[in-house]
Amino acid sequence: NLFSNRGFSKFLDIHKIYVHKIPELTNSYLGTLIEPLSCALHGIEISSISDIDKVLVIGCGNIGTLIAFALSCLHPKLQFDVYDIKHEKSEKLQIALSHNVNSISNIQIFKNSHSLIFEASGSLDGLSIALNSLSKLGKIIIMSRYFNIKNKLQNINILGRKEATIIF
Repeated sequence: NLFSNRGFSKFLDIHKIYVHKIPELTNSYLGTLIEPLSCALHGIEISSISDIDKVLVIGCGNIGTLIAFALSCLHPKLQFDVYDIKHEKSEKLQIALSHNVNSISNIQIFKNSHSLIFEASGSLDGLSIALNSLSKLGKIIIMSRYFNIKNKLQNINILGRKEATIIF
């Protein structure tokens, strides 16, 4: 079922290889970070990030924030940009990770400027921003899930000109 509650369901029917016992935690809420953090880390791993990449994280929700925190821990010298349509979110992330993060308020001035983009906005507007911000031969790691996009994707025709790599 496409619209199941997945991790928020009372019961799940999954293969045993996907189940991992976690140690006793002093705060059981810490266990809720495991799945989104593993998604963020997986996205960073498949990105094959390099020191010369100009990185942009679009979306400062759960996944985007975890990507930003993980990038700052795994690549402490990397400077990267964050953008969220609700600019106060990206500003708060810049304050929390001040040595790594530049909060962008006007994404239009960064057209064709980023070689690696993590798209975690959850919206087609975020995907459109990612495509417009992507430099030629750049790479987009899509962390979002898009629903009802058949009619909307035809409006995003920039991809062929970018010769980009898109990873879902």
